[in-house]
Amino acid sequence: ILHYDTTTWQYNVEARITGSVYPEEEIILMGHHDNVQLDSDPESFAPGADDIASGTVAVLETARVLMDIGYQPERTIVFLTTAAEELMYFGDAGSEHYATQAAEAGVDIYGVINNDMIAYDNGSNTMTLSNVIGSEEITGIASLITSTYTSLDQQINPPSGSGGADLEAFIQMGYKGVYLMEKDFNPYYHSESDLVEN
Repeated sequence: ILHYDTTTWQYNVEARITGSVYPEEEIILMGHHDNVQLDSDPESFAPGADDIASGTVAVLETARVLMDIGYQPERTIVFLTTAAEELMYFGDAGSEHYATQAAEAGVDIYGVINNDMIAYDNGSNTMTLSNVIGSEEITGIASLITSTYTSLDQQINPPSGSGGADLEAFIQMGYKGVYLMEKDFNPYYHSESDLVEN
């Protein structure tokens, strides 16, 4: 069923702010920057405003704000956008590549915050947070931040051994993390109608 080009190189994009106290410990804030269009040529028209420009924009905007205020974190923050998430079951997705290399190099990743589709809202104003077994502390922190600094409602999923999408590669490598997703799933995803106005 996979009618996509799996041979063209795609690249992860990474930037970082080195931590002042624990520079060897990394917090990864991530999204992916590819999309597919199932009904026609994805090379021609796959706008991907929600899936997943929204997650990538969250990463970029967070980096912009932290740089503007001169924030100096205690741990290193890695701003990561990965390629080829849509191929995660068919090839070497960017998150799989990154997580595997990090594990092989013994990189100390404190936690991963994976922004996926986060912009669609049909009125519920609700964010879903994963609840990966072993990552309860990070889920709790994400929940506290959501309730303290946003007007979003939140739904924490039942405990699970799976991370979902890009987070799954990190969970499989033994890292901890949380996966953020809109509660009401965007009916326009993977289509020509995944536009900003939708």
